[in-house]
Amino acid sequence: MATPLVYSRAAVNFTLGNLACTARNTVRPFQARLYYVAACNHCGSGGDSVPTLKRLDLVGETLVETALVEGVESLRLEYGFDTDGNGSVDTYRTAAAATGPESLWENVMALKVHLIVRSVESVGGSTLSHAQNFDLGGAGSVTTAADGLLRKAYSSTVRLVNPSATREQQ
Repeated sequence: MATPLVYSRAAVNFTLGNLACTARNTVRPFQARLYYVAACNHCGSGGDSVPTLKRLDLVGETLVETALVEGVESLRLEYGFDTDGNGSVDTYRTAAAATGPESLWENVMALKVHLIVRSVESVGGSTLSHAQNFDLGGAGSVTTAADGLLRKAYSSTVRLVNPSATREQQ
C-alpha cells in the first residue's frame, strides 16, 4: 500500500497512525533544500569571483540563500541504485545515466559526493602554473585552470538509511 501524500496546514487531515496504530503519527514540517555551486560568494556589483557551495532553504514561500563553503569549484554526485531489491547498492550512476526502470529514485540507497575545493587566494611563490586533472570516478573528471590556486578533491559515500534499512529487513 502506498503512503498517501498530504498537503495541508490542518493537522486533522493527517490520518496516518503510529507503528502500533494506537495514535496518529507526529506531523513534521517538510524541509526543501537545494545545494549548488555559485560562481561567487558575494555576488553583485563589487562582488568577488570566489566559487562557493550554497544552500537554498524553502521557508514558507520564500527561498533563503546561505553560503556554506567558499572555494568549492565543483560538486558532482553519483547515485547508488539497488537493482535487485535487497537494500544494497548494485551500481552507481550519475543522474544523466540513470535510465530504465531500475533507475527509479525509490531505488537510490546511497550517494557518492565529489567536491573540488580551491584556495581562496593565489598561493605565493607557487609552482601551480599548470592545469590539474582530477578523476572523480563515475562522475567524470575535472580539469582546472592554471592559475596558481591550490586545489584538492574530496569524495565520500553516504548511505541513505531509511530506504536501504527497510529493504534489508524484508
